[in-house]
Amino acid sequence: MNIDNNSFDLMQPSPVPILFIPFKNNEYECNNCGNLYSKTLKFEQKYCKNCLLKYKYTTGSNTYLDVHIIMTNNAQCIEHKATRNNFCTINIQEWCKYCSEISYFRQVFSDYLSFNNTKFFNYEVCDNLCSLHLSKRRPQYYQLSSGWVESILSNKSVLILYLPWWDNHDRCLVCPRELNYVQQESKSHCQKWCSHCFIIYIGCRYCLTTNIIFGITNQSQCKKCKRVSFFNIDIRNSIIWIPYSQIRNLKKIAEGGFSVIYKATWSVSSYPYVIDVAVKKLINSQDISKNVLNELKSLYQCNDGNIWIIDCYGITQDPVTKEYMLIMNYAEGGNLHNYLRKEFENIKWRKKLNILRDILSGLQTIHSKNYIHRDFHSGNLLLSHKYRNISSNWQIADLGLSRPTNNASSNDEVYGVIPYIAPEIFKGAAFSKESDIYSLGMIMWELTTSAPQNSATSVPVERVFSGGTDLIAAKKCSFKADTIRACMCLKSWQT
Repeated sequence: MNIDNNSFDLMQPSPVPILFIPFKNNEYECNNCGNLYSKTLKFEQKYCKNCLLKYKYTTGSNTYLDVHIIMTNNAQCIEHKATRNNFCTINIQEWCKYCSEISYFRQVFSDYLSFNNTKFFNYEVCDNLCSLHLSKRRPQYYQLSSGWVESILSNKSVLILYLPWWDNHDRCLVCPRELNYVQQESKSHCQKWCSHCFIIYIGCRYCLTTNIIFGITNQSQCKKCKRVSFFNIDIRNSIIWIPYSQIRNLKKIAEGGFSVIYKATWSVSSYPYVIDVAVKKLINSQDISKNVLNELKSLYQCNDGNIWIIDCYGITQDPVTKEYMLIMNYAEGGNLHNYLRKEFENIKWRKKLNILRDILSGLQTIHSKNYIHRDFHSGNLLLSHKYRNISSNWQIADLGLSRPTNNASSNDEVYGVIPYIAPEIFKGAAFSKESDIYSLGMIMWELTTSAPQNSATSVPVERVFSGGTDLIAAKKCSFKADTIRACMCLKSWQT
């Protein structure tokens, strides 16, 4: 930003860390000295006068800050008597705690909304949120840049944005949740993150810049001074950690290739009673791997208080095997596949439509979060009676293979139940929302005929690729005339 020869690119990194500005603007006390924060005249940016005074005497006359200072008419200050008539300066060395006030720090963004359409000193911060322009001159901009860094959860890179300003917003820019410090004990307090979105915000206190990393990594480098910041996100601090001693009476109810499911009781310390839970032990998960975090991330992001996604209460660890275990809501009604096998003859069409409504609502929730399920079948649809205001509802579970839509690369390996997998997946296509819809179609067929795999006919591979017209030997639905809808469907089928 080349404005009044006060370019960001020309400002040198500070020789000492700038500790008088918080990294979260909702704080009241200085993390460095404990004094109460003061506020700038414009935009109410917080800063510590005590630490600013120490910083002033530590640094020289070089320009390290893009700051605007106004001298006030204070008769008690003899030192600056000749220059206090509303004199403006950008030199931090001329700041005096007795006769001057900080108007604003141009490098600090605390509340984006307060900058919109606000004119000050011939400048206007645009709705762009990251551009400034000088009236009657060509636009000038804070130059943003981006790059890619290696993720510790996968072999893929994640996006990083290099912001040439100090972003001390206290809430995530993607979701409304408050940001948490990565290391609470750190005096610098320049690392914060959103455990819901897995987005990390790293500030450089020597340059007042911010890196935003859209994924989990363990280090970040300032674009300006090249300093490297290391950090370690403890999974126990990002979600609810449940002591293993509170989980009792484990009884195995299912087992798959990646996990073992138990029914258990949870003695919640804050409740006078125990509750039934489902415990999912993740096989060979002694180390927090990308698969563990991916399932946690999927559950937390897709659930978000939604009744159509299974609840995850927290995580624990088997003290013997050291394998991690997810503690989830126990769906006492079982899965849809077993339910249809037992009750198909007794289920009326109105109830089938209600089941389908719950399933559609859950899948719509997942897709609205820009996720795909990738393992969508009737065994992952569970009947819960948790919510008292409704008799029952079906919930989507097992989000272990779920991925964001922008991370759905081609598949070297295909996992899932074959009848529910879209044909193009077997030819190397990537999982997508469309492949989830194919799986939904098979579930709808199962609601109609009780189980699609029971009616499947073995077909040679050559017939599949030859385009034979006799491949779909559809089994007619066994409709019962219990509702008008059933009669209409039967008539439509016959015609």
